[in-house]
Amino acid sequence: MRPQLGTRNAEPGTPFGLSQAVARAAESALAGRGIAPEAALELAGSAPLDELLFAAGRVREAHFGNRLNCCSILSVKTGRCSEDCKFCAQSGHYPTEVQATDLLDDAAVRRAAQEARDNRASALGLVSSGCGPLGPHFEAYCARLEAVRDEGLTVHASLGVIDAAGAKRLAALGVKAYNHNLETARSFFGQVCTTHSYDDRLATLEALRQAGIARCCGGIFGLGESWAQRIELGAELQRLGVERVPINFLNPIPGTPFESRPRLPAREALRIVAIFRLMLPKALIQVCGGRELVLGHLQPLAFAAGATGVILGNYLTTKGRPADEDLVMFRDLGLELVTETTTTD
Repeated sequence: MRPQLGTRNAEPGTPFGLSQAVARAAESALAGRGIAPEAALELAGSAPLDELLFAAGRVREAHFGNRLNCCSILSVKTGRCSEDCKFCAQSGHYPTEVQATDLLDDAAVRRAAQEARDNRASALGLVSSGCGPLGPHFEAYCARLEAVRDEGLTVHASLGVIDAAGAKRLAALGVKAYNHNLETARSFFGQVCTTHSYDDRLATLEALRQAGIARCCGGIFGLGESWAQRIELGAELQRLGVERVPINFLNPIPGTPFESRPRLPAREALRIVAIFRLMLPKALIQVCGGRELVLGHLQPLAFAAGATGVILGNYLTTKGRPADEDLVMFRDLGLELVTETTTTD
C-alpha cells in the first residue's frame, strides 16, 4: 500500500501536513501519474520548498527505494563543434579555452572504463562533440563503445544526431542508453541554438525509441528561460515518455554568449528537481553538470528533491568532485548504488 500524505485544512501550520496542492500532486505521482503542466506551474510559483522536497522525496522512495543509478562520462572527441549552442565550451563558434582533441584511442577508453568501474559507476557514456557521428568515422566510434563493453560496464553513448540505421547499429553493439538532450523548451530553443532545429533532436529520439535504446533526455537550466518554459520542457519529456532525465545547471563558460548569465540559486535548482520528479515520477533523474557549482553544500538535498543518481567523476570540459566524496555522501544518506536499469514498474 502506498503511503498516504496528510493535507492542511483549517490550520496551515499543522506539523507534517502539506498544502492541498502539494498533497494532490504527490498522490498522483505516488500512483505513477505525472502531474499536469498547469499543476506543475502552480507549484513552481507558490509551493513552499520544504513541502516540495518532502513530497518529491516520498515519490522517489516509493518508486526507487534507496537505490541510485550513477554513471560516468568520457569525452572521446572534444571541441571544434560545428553547432552554436550558446552555453557550450566546445562550440567552434566561440573563443573558449577548451583544447580540441581527435578521437581517443582504444587504450585511453579502456583506462577510463576501468576508472569508472573503480568509482562504482555501473555505466560509462562515451560523448563526442559535433552534430553527429555518421560518416567514415562511425565504425571507429563503434569500436570504442565495444571497448567499454569488454571492460564489463554498461555502454551508454552521446554522439549527436543519429538516424534509424545508426541507432540500430548501436543497439546491436549493446548500447543501453543514449543521451540526446532537448536542452530547453521549444519556445526558447532558438535563443540557445540556431544551427539545428528542435525537430532534429526529436527525430533522433524517435530513432532511438524504435531501436529499443533508452532515451537519456533532459536539459540545462539557468540559461535565461522562464518557469513556464521549464514546465514546457517537462511536458515534452512526459509526452515522449523518456526513460532517463539528466538535469544540468549552467556553468557559465568564459567566451560563450552565456558567460555572464547569473548562477542559478541553489534553492531554485532544488525546486526544479522536485517539480520534474512530480512530473516524471518513474523516470531516472540524474543531477549532472553544474551540481557542484550550483548546489554546493546542499548537494545531499538533491536526493530529497527526487534525484536517483548523479554523474560520478568529471564532466566533459569541467571537473566534477572526487568520486570518493560522492560515495561517502551516498553512504551517509543510506543510499545504495545498483547495477544499470532504466525504469521501474
